Amino acid sequence: MANFHRNNNRAITVVRELSDLDRTVHLSYGDFPIREYLQHNLSVRAFWSYDIARLIGADTTMPADYVQGLLREFRPVVQSYRRTGMFPPPLEVERGVDPQTELLAMVGRE
Repeated sequence: MANFHRNNNRAITVVRELSDLDRTVHLSYGDFPIREYLQHNLSVRAFWSYDIARLIGADTTMPADYVQGLLREFRPVVQSYRRTGMFPPPLEVERGVDPQTELLAMVGRE
């Protein structure tokens, strides 16, 4: 676990020191601007952690400011991410649902 924290802290430091978020990085699945690569990572961590919590029966409630940040981040790109297979089709929900339900429906999760 100490190794995980050390690597995580190192990664956070590197990201904070980035000055050109439009620079291209080479990933196993293509070339992307760093900004988009960070969105990919955010997506994986945010939604997989929700999926795992749901799977094991843990509380899946996300902090309100976290949900709002994810909505801001993914609303503009959700369709393009869906075309790559990152997100399944959206779920239909009633108008005026709470933000977490809206977010999860947008990315195809119940």
